[in-house]
Order: sequence, then structure tokens, then C-alpha cells
Amino acid sequence: MIVYCILNRFKCLLWSNQLQFGFKKNSNCFRAIFVLSQVVDYFVQRKSSVFLASFDATQAFDRVNHIKQFRKLIDKGLPGKLIKLIIDWYGKRL
Repeated sequence: MIVYCILNRFKCLLWSNQLQFGFKKNSNCFRAIFVLSQVVDYFVQRKSSVFLASFDATQAFDRVNHIKQFRKLIDKGLPGKLIKLIIDWYGKRL
């Protein structure tokens, strides 16, 4: 997938919090679910209550200020051609 090629090529410029699971080497949705399952199991085995809250972030993307997002990519030093490609992808999404 082209996204992974881009991430691999520019990984030195693109970093995120170590608690984030998406789009990282050796990390994916299954790993996040596994970690959640292990945490819940830990507390259940110790007879503790477990409370979990979740939210649907599918519409959160529409509320992101994309201009600021692109500015951050420019500030991180990503090549202009790559940023134009990403802008084109966003434009076709709408």
C-alpha cells in the first residue's frame, strides 16, 4: 500500500506518541485490541470493576483544520511534492 511506502520513506520526519497504535511498525488494530483485552483481564482477575468508554471518531476527520495539518507537514520538512499528493488525496475524499 502506498501509505506504508510513504511512512517508511519519511519515518524520520513523521513520529507520534508511543501510545498511538495506527500506522506504526509492528502496530495495528489487532495489537490495540490485544492490549485492551489484557488490561481488562488483569483487573477482572483481581476482582476489580472495569469501566470502558468509547467514541465514534469517524466524523472527527471532517472537523480537522486541514490547512494547519498541511502546515505541520511542511514544518516537519516533508517534500512539497509529497504534500501536494496528500492534498490531492484529501480533495478527492470530499
